[in-house]
Amino acid sequence: MGVFSCLAASRICSKITDAHFPGHHAVEIALEEFLSHWLPTFERDGIKVGVFPNKEWVFWVMEPTDLAQCLRDELALYE
Repeated sequence: MGVFSCLAASRICSKITDAHFPGHHAVEIALEEFLSHWLPTFERDGIKVGVFPNKEWVFWVMEPTDLAQCLRDELALYE
């Protein structure tokens, strides 16, 4: 099973990426692009999303469609 890690804070993301994926770097993805492109691509490719990994590499694993719904539900609270 493939897992893509998803973080909100760039400083934390960079530290975790450096520790667990040497030679790679974290990049910022706009929320709309994440919802419209990346999550559907992960769903199609059978990749789950690891949400909010911490420095011990503990995280929630979610289906891309479930994460998309959670994010859309949260966004709706601010409309």
